[in-house]
Amino acid sequence: MRTSHQYRLIIAGAAVCLTGASPSAAQTTHGFYANFHPNFVEGSTLSLVVFGEEGTTGSISNRDGFALDFVIDDSGVFQTSVDRAVAEMAMDGALNGKSLLVTADQPISGLALNRQRSTSDQTALLDLKSLSTEYYALGYQSVTGGSQLSITAVEDGTEVTITSPVALSGGVLAGSPFRVTLNAGQSVAFATDTVGDVSGAHILSNLPIAVFGGAECANVPSAVRACDHLIEQNFPVERFDTEFRIVENFGGGEDADLIRVVAAQDGTEIFLDGVSKGTIDAGEFLEIDNVGHSLLTASKPVQLGQYLRGQDGSRSTGDPGFAIVPSVNQWLDSYAYATPIGSEAFSENFLNVAVAQGDAASLVLNGAAVDSSGFVLLND
Repeated sequence: MRTSHQYRLIIAGAAVCLTGASPSAAQTTHGFYANFHPNFVEGSTLSLVVFGEEGTTGSISNRDGFALDFVIDDSGVFQTSVDRAVAEMAMDGALNGKSLLVTADQPISGLALNRQRSTSDQTALLDLKSLSTEYYALGYQSVTGGSQLSITAVEDGTEVTITSPVALSGGVLAGSPFRVTLNAGQSVAFATDTVGDVSGAHILSNLPIAVFGGAECANVPSAVRACDHLIEQNFPVERFDTEFRIVENFGGGEDADLIRVVAAQDGTEIFLDGVSKGTIDAGEFLEIDNVGHSLLTASKPVQLGQYLRGQDGSRSTGDPGFAIVPSVNQWLDSYAYATPIGSEAFSENFLNVAVAQGDAASLVLNGAAVDSSGFVLLND
């Protein structure tokens, strides 16, 4: 177990919490699932970060028999490394018990980090109450190991149907529905070949599930080196939305970020700063490169993924990374986040913040007011 640098960001008067609708009895526990996919380089370090109020007690466990209790101290954060043998999934289409269930006696939030020199990525973890039964996946094509997709059940008797645009491991044929039954905490994980992409895969279930997409090691965009591991927990369709603020990542130079938008309904038109970028149908995605500070809107609800470019172009800092961008309607008024320390630390850490202009003066980081005079005013 390690401690971690932990930060609290407060924005007064801001937005709406992402909440679930009528959660089942199995979803009333405070907690989340964390999935880990294979990284490009053997020997990566898997880490979990759990945020909560001081004195919060909880446990981390999986179906394979792993168990660890924790208590959150006055730092507000608990961080632990997890052995790859415990949590790393084989992307072979077989059932596995590797997903980690984190539960607590009070509300918690969390991050999952897959750390290896030159190929790392981290995902935010969705509360159990935010999970649902329909997804359109976002991932990315991979130069090695394939595009990756994993699905975890919350309850016993969960029937899942996956319809993928490309063939997946375990005998899943492109365009042909593949059905599997999972019990609580049980997962199935897939990979494509090195030209395939799980993005747009349609996942339906009779009970709530957690879905993670990514790639073993992706070039972003495909012609730009160097590849990095990508992973992100996907939003269910009922969390798709129509308005997003995109904040450009630091160090892009002349090459800003790449975005992908996946639709859940036919005839979804996508606009970037008011300019139409095309119309897509359910399960299709639109990719736009070199996107800086922008406003993205859609005629029907979508899921938005933001990807850092590699350093083969003009990017000077960072390498491929992947994040699902919450819509404006899902912004919160406070956040906690952490950066790794010790042997897992990064040499530099950056934080992107989007805040309504009228709320910028109320921005506070670790109790100190933030000077927002240098913030960029985004387009309406």
